[in-house]
This record gives sequence, C-alpha cells and structure tokens, in this order.
Amino acid sequence: MRLIACVALTLSLAGPLPAAETRGEGHERAAQYREWIVEMKGRDRGPFERIRWFCTDGSVLPPEPYACKEHGGGRQHGEWTDKTVQMREDNFLVGNVLIEIAPADVLTSEDWLLQQLLLEQFLIAVDDGWILRKARYYGGAFQVEAEVAAATNILEALLMDEDWLENRLLLIMEAARLLPHGTPSSALTKIRADAAALEDLDPGFEPLRNKIHSRPDISDAAMVREYASTSGDPELAETYEALAAAIETEADPARTGSRLRQLSRRASNDTLWSQLVAVSRTLQESTDAWSRVEAASHELTELRALLPSLPDSADRLVALDAMIAIAQGAFVDTQGIAPRLATAPRRQQLQWLVTLARIAYGTADLTAYEWQQLQATAKLADKDTLALDEYRDVLAALTRAPSWVQRRQALHMELAIEHYAQIEPLAREYIPDRLRSSPMLMYSAMLEALTADANALAGLRHSFFGQTVATGLRSLNPGTARGVLLSEADYLEDPRPGTPKILLVPETLADLPPVAGILTENEGNHLSHVQLLARNLGIPNVVIGPSLRASLEAYRGKPISLSSTPGGVVRLYSISEQTFAMTLSQREARPEGRIVVDLAKLDLDAAALTPVAQLRADDSGVRVGPKAAKLGELMYRYPQAVSAGLAIPFGAFRDVLDQPFGDDAGTSAFEWLRGQYAELAAIDDPAERETRRNAMLQRIRQWFLDVELDPDFVTALRDAMQETFGPESTYGVFVRSDTNVEDLPGFTGAGLNLTVPNVVGFDETLQAIRRVWASPFSERAYGWRQALMDKPEHLYAAVLLHKSVNADLSGVMVTQNVDTGSRDAVTIVINEGVGGGVEGQSAETIVAATNTGNVRLASSATAPLRRVLLDGGGSELVPTTGAARLLSDDHVADLLALVADVNTWFETDAGGEPLAADVEFGFAGDNLVLFQIRPFVENRGASANAELLAIDAPLRTLQNKSVKLAEPPAPR
Repeated sequence: MRLIACVALTLSLAGPLPAAETRGEGHERAAQYREWIVEMKGRDRGPFERIRWFCTDGSVLPPEPYACKEHGGGRQHGEWTDKTVQMREDNFLVGNVLIEIAPADVLTSEDWLLQQLLLEQFLIAVDDGWILRKARYYGGAFQVEAEVAAATNILEALLMDEDWLENRLLLIMEAARLLPHGTPSSALTKIRADAAALEDLDPGFEPLRNKIHSRPDISDAAMVREYASTSGDPELAETYEALAAAIETEADPARTGSRLRQLSRRASNDTLWSQLVAVSRTLQESTDAWSRVEAASHELTELRALLPSLPDSADRLVALDAMIAIAQGAFVDTQGIAPRLATAPRRQQLQWLVTLARIAYGTADLTAYEWQQLQATAKLADKDTLALDEYRDVLAALTRAPSWVQRRQALHMELAIEHYAQIEPLAREYIPDRLRSSPMLMYSAMLEALTADANALAGLRHSFFGQTVATGLRSLNPGTARGVLLSEADYLEDPRPGTPKILLVPETLADLPPVAGILTENEGNHLSHVQLLARNLGIPNVVIGPSLRASLEAYRGKPISLSSTPGGVVRLYSISEQTFAMTLSQREARPEGRIVVDLAKLDLDAAALTPVAQLRADDSGVRVGPKAAKLGELMYRYPQAVSAGLAIPFGAFRDVLDQPFGDDAGTSAFEWLRGQYAELAAIDDPAERETRRNAMLQRIRQWFLDVELDPDFVTALRDAMQETFGPESTYGVFVRSDTNVEDLPGFTGAGLNLTVPNVVGFDETLQAIRRVWASPFSERAYGWRQALMDKPEHLYAAVLLHKSVNADLSGVMVTQNVDTGSRDAVTIVINEGVGGGVEGQSAETIVAATNTGNVRLASSATAPLRRVLLDGGGSELVPTTGAARLLSDDHVADLLALVADVNTWFETDAGGEPLAADVEFGFAGDNLVLFQIRPFVENRGASANAELLAIDAPLRTLQNKSVKLAEPPAPR
C-alpha cells in the first residue's frame, strides 16, 4: 500500500467480509470472467460487439442517421458482447454506458450500482483504460455529450436526496470526482498510474515512482526531467516529459483559483457565488503554501455547511465540484511542508494536524461527530507544557483519524470492492489510492514523527525480529505466547496438529479457532466475543501495520515468540525449533485442567421447564447456566426491558445423555463420553489425539442432531411455549446455549456457545434445541473449553428460549473503561440491527464518564450491513444507514442509569471488589432492551507477569516527565 502512516494499519484496507455475507462471493464463473476481462483489454472493441441505435420503443437498429426517428427517438452507443451481457446478468457491471442508467435506479439499487460505476472509472484511470484500453478509440461506443449529461443528472439526483446528502455525502463526492460531468477531475490518480507504467517500461524509475506515489509535490517534475536526461531511456523521452508536465500542471497554485472562478460563473445562488469568488482570490493571491491550506480547510467546512441549504441541484453540484477542487489544491500544498517536520515546534505540528483533520471533515472523510472529538482533543494541547502521559494520550486520540477516514471509505465501498475484485483484483487498490490522495497522507507522516517523539521520551521501543521500531505495533491484549505463525489459510492446512499457533488475520475473527496469540491488521471492536475471550485467557493480541506486515512472510510456518505488555510494549522474535520443542514438552508436562467443575452445586434432578421470570442469579450453575439465571435477575429488576424467556435446565440435557448410545443399549451417551475423554488423555501423540478427538466430537454431535426426544418432554415444551410466548408461529425465539462452564471466575466462554436466532415454529425450535445441545462438541468449543476442564464429561448445556426483539440498535456495555480498568467510565460498542457489537463488526465505540455523561469516541459504526429479523423466521442482512452517530445522549443516559446497580452484582473469586458487568442490550425505537448480563472477566496473569512488568518499568515514571510544546520533536 506504500503509505506513510503513524500507526500504519490505519490506512490499510480492511479484510473482506465472510463469503456467506458478500454478494457474488464464491461464483464458480469468476475465474472465467477474469479471462474475459483480459480478452476485453486486448479487443479493439473492448466489451462491445458493435455500434447500434437503442430506440425508445425497444428497437435495436444499425448505426444509420436518424435510425430511431420513427421509433420515438433513441440513443446510439456500443452494444455489449454476449460475454459482457452474461457478466452483467451476474451483477458484474462492466462496460457501463451512463446514458442507459436512470438516476432513480442509482438511488434505489441494492447491487452497488453506483459503487461499481466508480470502480470501473477508477480502473480505467489506473490501468491504461482497463477493458477500454483499445475501445477508447472505437468511434461511437460512447457519445461524450450524452455521457456528461447523464452523469450530471445522476449527481444532481443524489445531491437532492436528503438521506443521501446526510449519510452518503462522501460517496456523492466520490461520484463527482470520477464521473465525467464537465468538471476537471483529479489528475493525481492518473499521475500515479503513469508513473507506475513508466516503472514497467524502465525498472530504474522505481525510486521516483515510489516518491510520486507516497508524497507527490512540485519538485517531482524537475526530478523526473533530471532522471530522463541522466539515466532514462531515450526512447521514453516524450513519456518522461508528459509526466513532468502533468505534475507541474497539477501542482500549480494558480490552478485551484482558476477552477473556482470557472465554477463561480455557473453559480446562481448569491451566497455560493460570493464564497467562490472570495476563496479563489485568497488562494490565488497567497504565496505561502500553508496559508492556502489553512484557508482551504475553513472554506471546505463552510461549503459543507452551505450545501444542504442550496435549493437548486445545479448549485449543489457547483458547490461539490468546488469542494473537490479546493481539496485537491490543498493536498498538493501540504506536500511542501514535509521538510519542516523535523524543526517545527510540537504545538505547530499539532495545529497542522487539526487543520488537516478539518479538511477531512470538509470533504466528508470525517463525520461531524468525529471532527468534534478531534477538536476537543486538540484543545488539550493549548498549554505550554504537557505531562508526557498527557502528550501520549493526545497523540493516541489523534491517531484514530486515519482509521476513521479509511473505515468511512470502506463503509460505502468495501462490499462492491470485494465483489468486483473477483474479476479484477486491482479494484482493491481503490481505497489505498484515495487515502494517498487525501490529507491523511501528510497527517499520518506528521503523526508518525510525533508518536516516535513521544515514544522516545517515554523510552518505549518495540522489538520486531531484532529490529527496534517506534511505531507499527499496537497492543490490544497483554500476554505472552510461543507458537507457529500461521495465516487463516495456513491454519486450515497446518501439518502440525496440537501445536500452539499464533494466527495472523485481517481482523479478529468472530469464529477464531483456539490459538496462543493473535496478530491482526485491523482491531475489529473492543467488546466482541472473541476479544473478551482473548482478554479473559491472557492471549496476546497485537495490531500490526502494513509497513511491518510484509516482513512477517519470512516467518510464516515457523515458531515465534510474542509478548505484549500491559503498558503496550510489543516484542516479536523468532525461536529455534529446539527451543520450541522444549516449550511444547513443558506445556505437556503441566496439568491441563484449569476449569474446575463444582459438581456439588449442580442440581441435575431439576429437569422441569422453567419460565425465566422464576429464575434468579443464584440459580446460575445449579439448574441453569448464567444466561438464563442472570436474565431472570434482569427481568425481576427491569421488567419492562426484558422480553419473555423459557429455560430448559441442565437436568433435561443429562436426561438425554442418559439415553443409550449407538448400538450398545447398555452404554449411555454420558458413559461413552467419559470413556472417550479418558482414552484421549492417554494418547501421547498430538496428531493421533487430534484425529481421535475430531472423530469423537463429530459422532456425538450427529447423535444429538438425530436423538429421539421423550414424548413427555416434547408435550411439556409445547405447552410451556404456548403459555410463555403465545400461539405458535406468532413469535420468534433466540435458542441459546447456556452451559455450566461459562462466566466463571477464571473463564468467560464468550462466543463459544451456539445461538440460533429468531426461530419460528415448534418443530423448528425442537431442531434448534438439538443443534444447541450438540454445539459444545464442536472442535472450536472443545479447544477453548473442554480441553481446559478437569472433568470434561461434566459439561452440561441448558437451553434458553428468549423471545425475539427486532432491535434497531444493539451492542455491549462493560461497566468500566476497558483500556484503563477505571470505574469512572463505561465502554460501549453498538451497531445498527440485531446482534451488534458481539461479532467483531466495525462498531461505534465510546467511553462515557459515569459522573458527567461526557462521551469520548474511539470508533464509528462503519459496518456496511445490519441484521434484521424476518417474520417467518431467521434473519437477513440489509445495508446500514451509514449514520454518523448511533447512540444519542438520551441513549447514553439510559445505559448509565444501569451502572450503579449492576456493578454490585458480581464478586471476584477471592470475595474482593465486585467485577465489572458485561451487558448486552439494544434499543427498539427509544426503548432500552436488555438481553444478557455477565461478569467482565479479565486475565490477571499479564498484569502480574514479572517479565512484562520489567519491560514496562520505564513507563511507570511518565508522571515525572513533561513535554515542552514550543520545542521541536526529539531527533529520530
């Protein structure tokens, strides 16, 4: 991705959604389509077969003058080949002709119509015409005037739709930047593409190409000409000169003023006209690059504020084009301050960061909510000096901006990108290219320098395979691990079963398999089930930026050591196979059981179905698991906030296990399981043990799915559901596993249990219950849970039937600051739809002060899809609204009202301070709904680890150091 970044991951492209969630994934014909794309690039007519008239009455006629005159009029352009038609029918929209696209279709399409239009325009720009490489010269394939008019109509329709204007302004700006509508678009993408093409022709041009990609400025023109005269290929002289001239043209300070004067002539609104005239004069008369950047930042925010008030669609498009021109000029101007970063005072650089963030807000890369948060952070730097820990906190807050910008782009584009990338992988360069053309390029360069400065003052240095680095690594969970470094694909084909793994993933996975450590390219959200599980088990989880990511390839499949301290210091280094073998032998020698089942507490004789309203917290681990017991407590205390529920106790599960297993009528399933666990414990060879384990688990799972249920149980369940929920098929229920081995003092089990969402119908509920009973015997659940139990045969699964609520918003609240452990604040994550915040979605994450209600934003909700429940059962994914803020002040107040009460519910295993609560909740309209509560269990081993504490020792002196903001950063 070749980006300058403070925390380099913040400008990386997020990984694709799971295949099942992404439209078009898994198409068997994708490979064939890629071949067709290559063919189109070489065809003189590209995606077209011939030129035809397309008449209003549906007639398709040869290209003769006035061919459609007798058919109600029509349009002339290229006719698609059969291959193009087939691809388009499969929702790969290539060879687009804008005149054939109705603006209303763009507004309402669920097939990413606009996004695919933009991706095609992007590929045409960066890949020498892409499928139009030769067809650009095919006369009549496009009618330029008609295409410009069509693009203008599309853009004006988007701008006049208030929902699009409020929630999709960034996407509209992308459309205005790429669709040909008579306004010069950015030449930066073409300059980069031309530089890359030169490198292909002349490999010696690579250093200059890299410079132009990462930090383009006016000096590049002279450098290109110097290279051409001293080292270049004489046959490419005209190509070098064309690139140099394009750079000069784009970098000319007068260029922006000239564009704005042209645009002002199209403005009919007096306020818009006067603003454009004034800013064009300011930008043209200023001789200082940074003064122009500062003026541009303020003008962009003013135009963004003015945009919704303009009554005329043409004026809105003028304003949008002006914003794009101003932003492009500011981008070029920012590159000129790079040499000043080493000597400019810290305060000035912090002010520069604020200015660049203001530009990002003006161009809709940042939301108003995000911009307000950054402004509030920047005010903390108004003093002459800051304590070093305050300085680091300010920079940590400012570090979020590049990630916010990247995720806002991904919100609108990532689904279409991953779909389109099946036929053209270059589509994945779309967002990186946009970030390289945004204020975040220089923002990240400044932030990298300031972060390195703060880390140097703190004595904080990461170790990356023998290399000392100041940035590019960030700890999410502390801990230590040794294991073989594997990617997701490697994990599935790993030749060493039973060996500890350190997994490298795009972001923390919702169904993460058992691992010793995690390296992620994106952090996901703080309170997903997997993050809580990793935190509980002391599994180190570290974000690694793209600047270091490539270096990891040399270590894939090899044993490494990963340490992440509570203070955030990360150490990665390789270890020998001999050392790793010693680690494995020591691991095998340790007692494996860490979860002790309290058998005396269990009441397996209580098998009667129980309404949740009759349960209380004390029933946890006795008749039912903590989900049902704590839900009963919630219902007792907050009856209006909890929907109806019915529990199937442990005793019913044990009754099923006492049935004969297989062909041996004298052996129960429980006895068979106990024998299997004993045999597994006696196997020394890890590979053999894993093979036997998987076969055992598969057999018991299938047995549960096929088991005949006692007729008396079935009748009692039908009657109880009728009484608790009402007539059959008038409601849905979430069928949830609720074991006796979760939410324990040393083990949370978050995310290991199956939930079958929104089941409608009695027979469907019975089958869902069977699936839930079978779910503790998945390989993943076994690896995380039974493998840690002293008596794994005594795992019992109650079932909670919880009436469905089609929540508009849903999420998780932990009643402490998850990052610091302070009880003065709570951490909340939330998404649109059902099941938000628990599966690793990009969620709105806030920290809210319990005494004042003040909110600090950590990340915005940028998941492109939300889950909604269907009346007939199940759910579907639909697009999110893209709203800038989900939790209102009233929502936050409702949640904070719970905190004082629920924070007293849980005690530590030593009977000390009550544990924080982990609450799953939702909002249906403005009504708070509660789904679950559990103790927030953290692993204390990392915070007490002597080795990790010794690494953190320098950080504990931060309160004694101060930073003078009037001085430049420390030399690097």
